[in-house]
Amino acid sequence: PQVQQSRLNMSKNLSDDALALVKAVKAYSSNPNPQAQQAMIDKAKAMRDAISGIVALFKRDVLGLRQCDEAY
Repeated sequence: PQVQQSRLNMSKNLSDDALALVKAVKAYSSNPNPQAQQAMIDKAKAMRDAISGIVALFKRDVLGLRQCDEAY
């Protein structure tokens, strides 16, 4: 249950970051200025970090499953 909750939280954070990025892009496209551009960059970095975290988690899971398979 704790592992599932952790993964659910990561997925929710990813979707929150995606929504924030879409909003930042919309704000920048309607009013291109340095502040809006920086906000868009910051949201894109947060999205990148969230994706990297999920990918790293999946890699660890796959490695663990592979080790279990090899043990049998």
